[in-house]
Order: sequence, then C-alpha cells, then structure tokens
Amino acid sequence: MEEALKRAEELGASFADVRYTRVRTLVLVANETREYVESNGVTEGALLRVLVDGDWGLVSLRREPRAEDAERAVSNALGDRKSAVVYLKSKKAEVSLPLNPNPLNFSLEEKMKVVRRIRDEVMKLEGVKAVTVSYREVLHDKRYLSSDSRDVSQAYGYNGVSVTAVIKRGDLSLTVFDRFYSYKRFVLFDVADELIESMGRKVQEKMRAVSPKVGKFPVVMAPEVVGVFAHEAVGHLSEADLAVSGIFSDKLGKPVASEIVSISDSPMVDDEQAIGSIVYDDEGVEARKVEIIKKGVLNEFLNDRYYAAYLGANPTGNARAEGPISRPLVRMRNTHFEPGDSTREELVSEVNEGYLLVSMSGGQTNNDGTFQFGIDEAYEIVNGEVGRPVTFLGITGSTLETLKRVSGVSKELEFSPGFCGKMGQTVPVSDGGPYVRVDEVRVGGV
Repeated sequence: MEEALKRAEELGASFADVRYTRVRTLVLVANETREYVESNGVTEGALLRVLVDGDWGLVSLRREPRAEDAERAVSNALGDRKSAVVYLKSKKAEVSLPLNPNPLNFSLEEKMKVVRRIRDEVMKLEGVKAVTVSYREVLHDKRYLSSDSRDVSQAYGYNGVSVTAVIKRGDLSLTVFDRFYSYKRFVLFDVADELIESMGRKVQEKMRAVSPKVGKFPVVMAPEVVGVFAHEAVGHLSEADLAVSGIFSDKLGKPVASEIVSISDSPMVDDEQAIGSIVYDDEGVEARKVEIIKKGVLNEFLNDRYYAAYLGANPTGNARAEGPISRPLVRMRNTHFEPGDSTREELVSEVNEGYLLVSMSGGQTNNDGTFQFGIDEAYEIVNGEVGRPVTFLGITGSTLETLKRVSGVSKELEFSPGFCGKMGQTVPVSDGGPYVRVDEVRVGGV
C-alpha cells in the first residue's frame, strides 16, 4: 500500500490515499416456508484514489494495491480540474470496537436455532399469515493510508435481528415490524424473547386498530419517528453534496426551526443500537459531532475532505463507503434531536385531539423539503390522553414549516438502528431523539 502512494506522488499526484477493507458477513433467514443462509463469507478489496491537477483517478482492486496500480490510477484522472481536498496533520491510530461476546464463538446452527424459534413463536400469533426473521452479523477490518501521513486501522462490527409479520384482519393485510441491533455485544440470544413479546403486542394492537381522521392535527412523535424525521427531512438535506444546491444552501446562520430545536449527527453514541458509530471515517478523518441545527439556527453541514475544501470548512468525518471498493460519500452516522426540558406526559397532556406516532413504516424527503412518512404504530390522543391504536396513518408536510411548529421536546434520548441508501450504497446508521410535539401536521391514510 505504501509503495502505491509513493509511486502516485512520483507521478505528480498532489494527494493520494488507499483504503483496504476486509468484511465478514453472515445473514440467516427463516420465513414461514423455509430457513436458509443468505450470506456467509468474506469480501476484501481496496480503493486507490489519486488527485492529479485537480482531477480524481480511481482504481478498485480485490487485493492490496501495488506501485503499478498507481500508474493506472494516474492515467484514469479525468474531470473538470476543480477538485481539491483538505490536508490533515499526520496521524497513526488503531481502533478496536469488538462485539462482546464475539459472535464467531457461536456456531451457525446455534444462531439458526434462535432465528427458527423467533419465527415459530411469531407464527403462532393471532392473524399472522407470514413471517420473516433475519439475523445479520457484519465485522469490518480496515486500514487507511494517505499521502498526508494518515495511517488509521479500525476493527468494528454490528449484529442484530429484524422480524416482519403479515397479518390478516378481515379483507385487510397489515404488516408488523420490529428489530434490535447492537455495535457493542452479540445480541441474538438475549433479545429473542424481547422481540417475540414486542411482536405479540404489536400484532394485538394492529388487530384492533382504527383508521385515522384526515386533516391537520397536532402530533407527538416518539423517538423512533423523531429520529427518522431528523434523518430523512434534515440529515440528508444537510449532507454537503446535497446541501450546496438544496433548500438549506442559503440558510447557514439563519433560523430554520423553533428555537427549542437542536439536531445533531454524532459519531459515537453510548446507546448500543447506535450502529452508525465510528471513530474515524473512510478518509482517515477524526469523526466529530456535527451540530446541524443549534437552537433553531442552521449551524453547519456534514462534509468530507472534498466538500470541506469547497466550503472552506473543517472536515467532519462523514465520508463513508459501503464496501471495500466503494468510493466514500458524505453520509450520516447517528442523527438525532437533542433532548429538551419536558416530559412525554406533559407533551401529550396539552393535545386536545391528535396522534401519538410511535414507529415508522417508511418514507422519503424530496429535494424541495417536502416529506411523506408512513407510520407503523400510532395512537389517538383525546383530551390529553393516549387512546385507541390507529393503522394506515401517514403524515406529509414541509421540513421547514414542521421544524418551526415544534412546541415541546422531552428529556429522553433513545436511538433506533437502520440502514441508509444513497447513490447505490447502503451503510448502517441510527437515528433518534426525545419525544417531540408538533402543533400541526397533515395526517392522512396510506
């Protein structure tokens, strides 16, 4: 790897770096008809990048790079001669975030036995017609080297279980979902009963849920919904490659939300389900907390070395790549609302007619800042009290209008795991926050 960087500099590269990655992945699946190993193996490779006269040249390899690979990378350097990077002080670091106990200490059959048991128990629940249980275990070993003397090695991973069930209620088909992931410990054996119990409660609630009213209502968002809103409606629009031409492009330093709103993207979070946690990013940059919105004011964007140079800012450590040969993109890590001063009960008690939104079923935010979210678990709020469960509920609105209508933020801080897709790459992330009350959101059916 060192030889490749040295040769790139000899050929005129003003900057060069290489990331070598080895990823071990295990995915076990059990559904109502079969159980199988979806993935079990090791992927490794390297991405060599060179910056020559303001143009990038890249070479992807399934081995460690050699000097001749630098020659090919330099010859591949094409573009508009406008690229640059922020150079960093030399650094040598080794980071290890092991799962404890080590998942490799347990056999595939031991793991599949638990996946099978979760499937069997959920299938027994009233109304359940189909179930899919998936266990995922991913272990990374990375080394990053750069011509500005960065040498960073990292070992980390995550594992977890997701459960999806389809239930029939009359002519209706309803979906129930739950999951638990951790970047700190092997969780499969510990969380099986918890997931079975949670799915049982959710299935019962779906079987008696009513349809929502359509219109504009106040809502109290639970941490999972708040987190997805922070991720989808704020985080993506704050990624520098999107922010420079999006709705936030001219709003740095300006109020964009209620002054009780603060939203951050954090590199390391103590909550074990914060599976987006990293110490260094995939450009060898120390990952730091990014205060996207601070007391209602748009404060800063997420960036990588290129966009830091473009914006005249310091790198934030948000360059992340999906796999060994993927190029780094500006990506979120653990995106969340900061806690406030209220309690959940206080937020709910001040709603005469509205909804408590507990968990998500999907959604998206458009470049103009409008969003559409499907809510998986929700409840009526009537005269300040939580009432009947609601199904087929969706919310739509404008990011900026919704942020300005936040009227209460609770003291809790909880995180949920997820997987974020961008430009064909998927990386583990988490999002979360406290309970948040919004005075008006458009509610409809989905």
